[in-house]
Amino acid sequence: MTTADPRATRNAGRTYLAGHAYCEGAFHPKLVVIAGPARATVAIGSGNATIAGWQGNAELWTVARANPRYCPQVLLDIAQWFTNLTSVVQLSRGVPEACARVAEQLATLATDATITDTDVQFVSSTTGAVLGSLPTGPVDELAVCAPFRDPAAAALRALVDQLQPTTLRISYQPGLTALDQSALQAFPQNWSPAARRS
Repeated sequence: MTTADPRATRNAGRTYLAGHAYCEGAFHPKLVVIAGPARATVAIGSGNATIAGWQGNAELWTVARANPRYCPQVLLDIAQWFTNLTSVVQLSRGVPEACARVAEQLATLATDATITDTDVQFVSSTTGAVLGSLPTGPVDELAVCAPFRDPAAAALRALVDQLQPTTLRISYQPGLTALDQSALQAFPQNWSPAARRS
Protein backbone atom coordinates (compact mmCIF):
# COMPACT_ATOMS: atom_id res chain seq x y z
CA MET A 1 0.00 0.00 0.00
CA THR A 2 1.25 3.48 -0.85
CA THR A 3 0.55 6.91 0.55
CA ALA A 4 0.84 10.34 -1.04
CA ASP A 5 1.89 11.95 2.26
CA PRO A 6 5.56 13.02 1.83
CA ARG A 7 6.01 12.81 5.64
CA ALA A 8 5.47 9.06 5.35
CA THR A 9 8.38 8.76 2.93
CA ARG A 10 11.68 8.00 4.58
CA ASN A 11 14.35 10.69 3.99
CA ALA A 12 12.01 12.74 1.75
CA GLY A 13 13.54 16.13 1.03
CA ARG A 14 16.98 15.06 2.29
CA THR A 15 18.23 12.27 0.03
CA TYR A 16 15.65 12.82 -2.70
CA LEU A 17 12.77 15.14 -3.52
CA ALA A 18 9.18 13.89 -3.35
CA GLY A 19 7.41 16.01 -5.94
CA HIS A 20 3.72 16.58 -6.51
CA ALA A 21 2.11 17.75 -9.74
CA TYR A 22 -1.26 19.26 -10.56
CA CYS A 23 -2.77 20.07 -13.93
CA GLU A 24 -6.07 19.92 -15.78
CA GLY A 25 -6.63 16.38 -16.98
CA ALA A 26 -4.23 13.56 -16.24
CA PHE A 27 -0.51 13.86 -15.50
CA HIS A 28 1.02 10.42 -15.75
CA PRO A 29 4.52 10.56 -17.27
CA LYS A 30 6.50 7.35 -17.46
CA LEU A 31 10.01 8.76 -17.44
CA VAL A 32 13.16 8.17 -15.40
CA VAL A 33 16.29 10.30 -15.90
CA ILE A 34 19.66 9.60 -14.30
CA ALA A 35 22.09 12.30 -15.41
CA GLY A 36 25.55 13.42 -14.45
CA PRO A 37 28.41 15.37 -16.05
CA ALA A 38 29.84 12.31 -17.86
CA ARG A 39 26.74 10.36 -18.92
CA ALA A 40 22.97 10.13 -18.79
CA THR A 41 20.44 7.33 -18.98
CA VAL A 42 16.79 7.96 -19.76
CA ALA A 43 14.11 5.28 -19.47
CA ILE A 44 10.67 5.82 -20.99
CA GLY A 45 7.77 3.47 -20.22
CA SER A 46 6.17 1.73 -17.27
CA GLY A 47 9.22 -0.26 -16.29
CA ASN A 48 7.14 -2.58 -14.14
CA ALA A 49 9.74 -5.18 -13.19
CA THR A 50 7.26 -7.64 -11.67
CA ILE A 51 6.27 -10.82 -13.50
CA ALA A 52 2.81 -9.33 -14.09
CA GLY A 53 4.42 -6.16 -15.44
CA TRP A 54 7.05 -7.30 -17.89
CA GLN A 55 5.71 -10.75 -18.78
CA GLY A 56 1.96 -10.30 -18.47
CA ASN A 57 1.50 -6.69 -19.56
CA ALA A 58 4.67 -5.92 -21.57
CA GLU A 59 5.34 -2.92 -19.31
CA LEU A 60 8.92 -2.35 -20.36
CA TRP A 61 11.28 0.59 -20.76
CA THR A 62 12.78 2.11 -23.86
CA VAL A 63 16.25 3.25 -22.79
CA ALA A 64 18.47 5.96 -24.31
CA ARG A 65 22.02 6.65 -23.16
CA ALA A 66 24.33 9.59 -23.75
CA ASN A 67 27.92 10.57 -23.04
CA PRO A 68 30.08 13.53 -24.11
CA ARG A 69 30.78 11.83 -27.47
CA TYR A 70 27.31 10.60 -28.49
CA CYS A 71 23.85 11.82 -27.56
CA PRO A 72 20.53 10.60 -29.03
CA GLN A 73 18.22 13.35 -30.28
CA VAL A 74 15.51 12.12 -27.91
CA LEU A 75 17.54 13.33 -24.90
CA LEU A 76 17.51 16.87 -26.29
CA ASP A 77 13.75 16.56 -26.82
CA ILE A 78 13.36 15.45 -23.21
CA ALA A 79 15.52 18.35 -22.00
CA GLN A 80 13.14 20.70 -23.82
CA TRP A 81 10.15 18.87 -22.29
CA PHE A 82 11.56 19.47 -18.79
CA THR A 83 12.09 23.14 -19.65
CA ASN A 84 8.47 23.53 -20.82
CA LEU A 85 6.93 21.40 -18.07
CA THR A 86 6.70 24.14 -15.46
CA SER A 87 4.54 26.27 -17.78
CA VAL A 88 1.84 23.59 -18.14
CA VAL A 89 1.94 21.73 -14.80
CA GLN A 90 1.88 23.14 -11.26
CA LEU A 91 4.68 21.49 -9.32
CA SER A 92 5.41 21.42 -5.60
CA ARG A 93 8.27 23.35 -4.03
CA GLY A 94 11.71 22.40 -5.31
CA VAL A 95 10.45 20.45 -8.32
CA PRO A 96 10.67 23.27 -10.92
CA GLU A 97 14.30 23.82 -9.94
CA ALA A 98 14.98 20.08 -10.18
CA CYS A 99 13.39 20.00 -13.66
CA ALA A 100 15.60 22.92 -14.72
CA ARG A 101 18.70 21.10 -13.44
CA VAL A 102 17.80 17.95 -15.37
CA ALA A 103 17.17 19.94 -18.56
CA GLU A 104 20.48 21.78 -18.20
CA GLN A 105 22.39 18.58 -17.45
CA LEU A 106 21.02 16.84 -20.56
CA ALA A 107 21.60 19.88 -22.80
CA THR A 108 25.14 20.38 -21.47
CA LEU A 109 26.01 16.74 -22.04
CA ALA A 110 24.93 17.10 -25.68
CA THR A 111 26.86 20.34 -26.31
CA ASP A 112 29.91 18.77 -27.99
CA ALA A 113 28.42 15.34 -28.67
CA THR A 114 27.51 13.90 -32.03
CA ILE A 115 23.71 13.81 -32.13
CA THR A 116 22.55 10.30 -33.02
CA ASP A 117 19.28 8.45 -33.62
CA THR A 118 17.59 11.47 -35.16
CA ASP A 119 14.76 9.26 -36.46
CA VAL A 120 13.50 8.60 -32.89
CA GLN A 121 10.90 11.14 -31.76
CA PHE A 122 9.74 12.00 -28.23
CA VAL A 123 6.10 13.08 -28.14
CA SER A 124 4.06 14.41 -25.25
CA SER A 125 0.57 15.73 -24.65
CA THR A 126 1.92 18.73 -22.72
CA THR A 127 2.05 20.80 -25.93
CA GLY A 128 -1.07 19.40 -27.62
CA ALA A 129 -2.59 16.14 -28.74
CA VAL A 130 -0.05 13.36 -29.27
CA LEU A 131 -1.77 12.53 -32.56
CA GLY A 132 -0.72 15.92 -33.94
CA SER A 133 2.95 15.04 -33.35
CA LEU A 134 2.80 11.79 -35.30
CA PRO A 135 3.46 11.45 -39.04
CA THR A 136 0.81 10.53 -41.57
CA GLY A 137 0.71 7.15 -43.28
CA PRO A 138 0.59 4.83 -44.90
CA VAL A 139 2.78 2.62 -42.70
CA ASP A 140 3.48 -1.11 -42.92
CA GLU A 141 2.45 -1.99 -39.39
CA LEU A 142 0.99 -0.36 -36.30
CA ALA A 143 1.31 -2.15 -32.95
CA VAL A 144 -0.73 -0.68 -30.11
CA CYS A 145 -0.26 -1.98 -26.59
CA ALA A 146 -2.85 -1.59 -23.85
CA PRO A 147 -5.09 1.30 -24.87
CA PHE A 148 -6.14 1.62 -21.23
CA ARG A 149 -9.13 3.93 -21.59
CA ASP A 150 -10.74 4.32 -25.00
CA PRO A 151 -14.24 2.82 -24.61
CA ALA A 152 -15.51 3.53 -28.14
CA ALA A 153 -12.04 3.05 -29.70
CA ALA A 154 -12.23 6.68 -30.89
CA ALA A 155 -8.55 7.43 -30.23
CA LEU A 156 -7.56 4.13 -31.81
CA ARG A 157 -9.71 4.91 -34.87
CA ALA A 158 -8.10 8.37 -35.22
CA LEU A 159 -4.63 6.79 -34.95
CA VAL A 160 -5.46 4.19 -37.59
CA ASP A 161 -7.01 6.82 -39.89
CA GLN A 162 -3.87 8.96 -39.68
CA LEU A 163 -1.26 6.21 -39.99
CA GLN A 164 -3.18 3.96 -42.43
CA PRO A 165 -1.39 0.73 -41.46
CA THR A 166 -1.39 -2.32 -43.70
CA THR A 167 -1.29 -4.46 -40.56
CA LEU A 168 -2.77 -3.50 -37.19
CA ARG A 169 -1.91 -5.37 -33.98
CA ILE A 170 -3.69 -4.52 -30.73
CA SER A 171 -2.71 -6.02 -27.39
CA TYR A 172 -5.09 -5.43 -24.51
CA GLN A 173 -6.53 -7.12 -21.44
CA PRO A 174 -10.20 -8.07 -21.82
CA GLY A 175 -12.10 -7.15 -18.69
CA LEU A 176 -9.30 -4.93 -17.37
CA THR A 177 -9.25 -2.33 -20.14
CA ALA A 178 -11.95 0.25 -20.88
CA LEU A 179 -12.19 -0.74 -24.54
CA ASP A 180 -15.38 -1.96 -26.19
CA GLN A 181 -14.71 -5.20 -28.05
CA SER A 182 -17.56 -4.49 -30.48
CA ALA A 183 -15.75 -1.27 -31.45
CA LEU A 184 -12.69 -3.36 -32.28
CA GLN A 185 -14.76 -5.69 -34.44
CA ALA A 186 -15.73 -2.71 -36.60
CA PHE A 187 -12.17 -2.51 -37.95
CA PRO A 188 -11.57 -4.12 -41.38
CA GLN A 189 -10.93 -7.86 -41.42
CA ASN A 190 -7.30 -7.53 -42.57
CA TRP A 191 -6.69 -5.87 -39.20
CA SER A 192 -7.14 -8.59 -36.66
CA PRO A 193 -6.80 -7.25 -33.11
CA ALA A 194 -5.13 -9.83 -30.89
CA ALA A 195 -6.32 -10.00 -27.31
CA ARG A 196 -3.36 -10.62 -25.08
CA ARG A 197 -4.58 -12.17 -21.87
CA SER A 198 -2.63 -12.13 -18.63
